[in-house]
Parts: sequence; C-alpha cells; structure tokens
Amino acid sequence: MRHMVREDGADSNILLNESRELVRRALLSVEELKAVRDELNRDPDLGKIGLVMLQMGFESKNLVEELLNGLDLAALVERLDDEEDLEAIRKFFSYVGQASSGTASSWVPEWLAENMDKEVLVEKLNGVSEDVMAAVYFLESIGSVNQVLAREMVLKLNWDPIIEKIGGSEDLSSLAACLRCLLAIDPLLVENFVSKIDCEKFARIVEIETDTKKLEDVLLCVFVVRREGVAYDFVWSIIKAGVSNLLRRELRDLKLFFIRIVGNEVLRAFSCDNNEEREEIMSVLLECMGADKLALKINGEKNEPLVESVLRKIIKVNPILAMELKDKVVQKYQKFLEGQVDSTEAEF
Repeated sequence: MRHMVREDGADSNILLNESRELVRRALLSVEELKAVRDELNRDPDLGKIGLVMLQMGFESKNLVEELLNGLDLAALVERLDDEEDLEAIRKFFSYVGQASSGTASSWVPEWLAENMDKEVLVEKLNGVSEDVMAAVYFLESIGSVNQVLAREMVLKLNWDPIIEKIGGSEDLSSLAACLRCLLAIDPLLVENFVSKIDCEKFARIVEIETDTKKLEDVLLCVFVVRREGVAYDFVWSIIKAGVSNLLRRELRDLKLFFIRIVGNEVLRAFSCDNNEEREEIMSVLLECMGADKLALKINGEKNEPLVESVLRKIIKVNPILAMELKDKVVQKYQKFLEGQVDSTEAEF
C-alpha cells in the first residue's frame, strides 16, 4: 500500500506513530504532559498537533483541555497562515474541533480560525485548482468550529469553478457535499446556491441514479433544506425525482432504502435523527408515490412477509395512505390491513 507523504518527506505513518507516542507519554504523569506540550510548542506541526488532540480525546477530555490551554496559540495562527496545503488546515480543525467538543476549551479552535489572516485564506480557497471541491470540504470543517468565519468565506468564495464541476460531472456526491456545507453554515445560503445550478438537470440525474448511497445522501440533504423552508422549487423537484427513482425499484429495495435512512449520517449531523423526523421523511416519500403505484408494487410482489413488513411501516408512518391502499390491494392484504388498523386503534 502506498502511504501519503508530507512535503518534508516524512511518511504519514511515522507521523501517526509519533503522535501515538506523545499521547502515551502525556498519560503517564503531569511532568510528561508538560513536556509533550512544550515539544508541540517548539515544533507547531499541524498534523502532529491535530492527531495528538484527536487521539487524546479518546483517552481523556481533561488532558485535551490541559494541552490546548498550554499551546502557543499565536504561533499556531502564524503556522496556519503559512500552511499552503488546504487539506492539512482542514484536518487540523476537524481533529481539534472533535477533540475539544464539549470541553471548556472548545473556544480554542474557534479563536484560531477567527484570528487567521482572512485575505490569505480567501486566496487559498480561490486558488484551489486540482480539486475545487476541497474548498467546500474545508468550509464544512471550518463551519463546525466557527460559523461566522465560514459564512464570510462562503460569501467571498468564487463558486463558479465548483458550479462548473458539479454541473459537468453529474455527480450527486458533490451536490450533497455543497448542500451539507451550506446547511451547516447558514441554510439561507442554499437559496442562492441552487439558483446558480441547473435544477432540472440534477432532477434528471436523481431520477436515474443507480448508486443507492448517493441517492440517499442527496435526498436526505434536500429534506433538511425542506425543514429550513428554503429553495422550495428545488426541494420538490429533487424529491419527486427521487420518488420516481424509488418506484422503479423492487419492493425489497424500497424497504432497504427506508431502513438505511435510520442510520444515515446526514440526519445525525443536522439533528434530524429522532423517530419523528425519520418517519416524516418516509411519510412524505410514500405520499408522493401514491396509493395506486404502491398498490401495483404490493400486488405484484410474491413475498408475503415482505409485503406485510412494508404495510406495517406504511400504517405506522402514514395511516391515511394505508386506508387508501386498503381499497386497492388484493383481498389477502385488505384483510391484513384491516387487522393491523383495528389493532392499532385498539391501542388508543
């Protein structure tokens, strides 16, 4: 396996081992913790500091605070400004942000981001040429520690190369990444973004997408946009296209899609992972499919346990649709629905 190599020629595995050794030492005693802190201050290597903090976060949040409070923050800001590799800066903030989350030192990555040279940072963002999506991933990471700075950078970023890339590649992953980034910073930014892309084109891509994960991610991002009450036309064009895609799939695949929604990281990231939120998403998708088309799928399915499982889910998330289905499915499923609805009503 080919390892990543830093500009100074050091193998990334060596850097990982070095950081593990520093964490091991820091856990030994107060004196060793201070020695590790001093070593990190002498050589403010962003990769090493980030990895030490990330690994320390799994061991002791108190020690994360001790280390962060003892770092030379002014020197770190200078190091961040001097770093040309946007991905190195992104990883630093991602690791330190994760490690300090929930601690009294969570202000540190926010302060570091705030005190970076804004003009230099804008130049770095707009200077990305090989992979323009790197700027989006960077903003998403910065937004997790300093939303004010991230919003400022979003407004100063030249989005044209990004729009051109996602429009030319027809890649739903890139579209989902842009939506996640903007939603995390300020949902109102989504409205402006979607006004610059060909929404009809993306709806057509969604309609024929065969990669379930890509379809799932972009649909769930769109449902978060829907919750925020912005980009109405875009939201419904994508939802309807997604429904059209799902209707062409087997009933088994439809059930698996609904199961996958439960564990999707998009919903967790935007605090939409409670049962009510998930069930509302399923209810809307089922409602858009309609009783007639669902009945055709159900009546054509030979696997009865599968059909009954899907019907139970429909009864739970959309009982009105279940009642409409009762008049459209074959007799054995009519009886099943009647029994399930009666037992549900008896619970109340």
